[in-house]
Amino acid sequence: MILSHTKLLLLFVLFIGAGAAFTVTGAYMLSKKYLASLGDKKRLGKAAGCASFALGVLTIATGIMFFIVPDAAAYIVVIYLALLFILACGAMIAAKVKK
Repeated sequence: MILSHTKLLLLFVLFIGAGAAFTVTGAYMLSKKYLASLGDKKRLGKAAGCASFALGVLTIATGIMFFIVPDAAAYIVVIYLALLFILACGAMIAAKVKK
């Protein structure tokens, strides 16, 4: 699947923008100020913050991969979605585990 240069650039910008938003959100959710405001639900906040931060990094990496290897776009999307599913399952498990 060969993408045109315009579509590739658009995908690159969208993935980098979304990844930056998720990364900043995850960093904020992991801040001490935010976690202190959660009270007894700090574990849920940490799980959500880690998941959001990891999703941001994964999204940025996927955007870069789209730009570097455009011929493998279909494979990159499948790998991205598989990792996204694993990340979501991990976040749900981390939120449910009680210590």
